[in-house]
Amino acid sequence: MLNEILNQINGFENLNIVEQETNVEMQEEFIQFWKLNNIQPPENLEAEIIRLFDQTESIDSIRGTLFTLSACDDPKAYRAIEKFHSTAHGEIAEWSGYALNESRMKLETSFSDDNRVYLSTGLGGQGKKLRYFCVLAAGEDIVLSDFHIGIIEIEVRFAFSKNNIDLEEIDAYDDFVSFVCLIPIPTVIEPIFQKIVDDCNILGNFLDKDYVISNIKRLSPEQVRENMLSTDDEFEDNFDDFDYDDPDEFDDFDKN
Repeated sequence: MLNEILNQINGFENLNIVEQETNVEMQEEFIQFWKLNNIQPPENLEAEIIRLFDQTESIDSIRGTLFTLSACDDPKAYRAIEKFHSTAHGEIAEWSGYALNESRMKLETSFSDDNRVYLSTGLGGQGKKLRYFCVLAAGEDIVLSDFHIGIIEIEVRFAFSKNNIDLEEIDAYDDFVSFVCLIPIPTVIEPIFQKIVDDCNILGNFLDKDYVISNIKRLSPEQVRENMLSTDDEFEDNFDDFDYDDPDEFDDFDKN
């Protein structure tokens, strides 16, 4: 599926990954609102900008104005959303963040002759790489020692260096190690992580054979442990990652 899309847009050069991390549930709400309301550019841009900063307007009205402005490829609309977003708080800040991204994409597309495609995921990315949250869990009744953690870090860094993967963060606990990384697309991810687990276990069989890779969200240590207490299938279901071969995964592509 990814290769088909890349062929349509003449390869990776026109594929743009949205860098910001996003709330996936709210992103889906944003997309559905956009589709259901057939959002169009404003007829009177100046009036919409004034309405955006009118403190007597309701949250629903402001949200609608953000959508309308984000459909416009005028730099004035982008600057207005940017100014609003810089002081916004709470849920409306998330909405203005999505509107700002949409407005930026509209502007970039309007100034380019290329057929651009934008990919947005929960953890965002950088360049041509997607960001992932990963967990390697200790085996049953195993407490990870400094030796174990050292081995894990060595194997992770070695595997990542061979596959052009950037390690951004790594956190170690006595029952699991989590890390955040940037993985190039397209990359066949599973064999890389399976080899990390296998190579670590040569030195003591201290890691669980299952691991977690997700580009949806980061979890706190408490959330990881809560999921680790569930069954393996339930654990993995909470960390769905991006499947390049599944057409449904491309709902988050915005083709301009």
